Amino acid sequence: MYSFILPRVESKRWYHSPKYLIMEKFLDYLKERNFSGFSEMTSDVYTFILFFLEGRALKGFRLIGPTFYSFSSLSERLPHLELTQLILYPTPPAFVTGVIDVVHDTLKHEELHTTFDSLKLLLKDLESDRFEGTVTIQWDNVEGIIVLHQGVPETSLLVTPSSLGEGKDALTEILDRVKKEGGTINVYYRADTRNNQKSVPERVLHLKATGIKEEITSRYGLLGAELLEAASQEMGLNDILHFLCVDFSEIEPLCTYLTEKGYIELRKRDVLEEKTRDFWNKL
Repeated sequence: MYSFILPRVESKRWYHSPKYLIMEKFLDYLKERNFSGFSEMTSDVYTFILFFLEGRALKGFRLIGPTFYSFSSLSERLPHLELTQLILYPTPPAFVTGVIDVVHDTLKHEELHTTFDSLKLLLKDLESDRFEGTVTIQWDNVEGIIVLHQGVPETSLLVTPSSLGEGKDALTEILDRVKKEGGTINVYYRADTRNNQKSVPERVLHLKATGIKEEITSRYGLLGAELLEAASQEMGLNDILHFLCVDFSEIEPLCTYLTEKGYIELRKRDVLEEKTRDFWNKL
């Protein structure tokens, strides 16, 4: 997924040194120029992706390996994050729309192995349904993207390791490739790019079990290990989200799992403020 999101087109990268950026003015600069694309930002600990559509900052994500974790308040947090590198990738606006559909990963159809005739039938059905979303066709190291509005291709893109094609020519090349070698199709519903965050209960996580790091890491990856670290400090949920740089919806299933297994307990937030302060002082 990560290599799909970041087309390796060196000429389309704009490097910036965050050390010399006033982030609020930088965001205003992109807004004034109706910038579409995305920014890859790194610190000593984190990697973030923030999408822009015609100057408007959309939802941000924290990137851990190949996985995107929603981080809705990224643009607000940017002035307070110590970034070591910032890279801008200008792209067509439709690329942003299609990629966010893919990142949100709400599938209508998954891994359909297609021929040219079956792709035509699928697109005809989506047109009849006035479908809003994105169709991707995958080959070894090439991705075709067809962004649909009311079932009609709004634009198409062809992403290769060295180029990014757009428009009718891209759609023609996508169809030609399918004629020759088929492909694997995924169909994604249109993503909601509004920053609708779930309310976070005022609770403190109390870790009740030990020796579970390997189990949680194998099940939930690095984010699970980081949550356990925070729970061992008996931090409040809002402080944990501040530390993890993700939305509550990203850790809610993990919290549910840990609670049901008896590994943690969610306590009312009426104690342990000093432990939270101690934790931040150690960072």
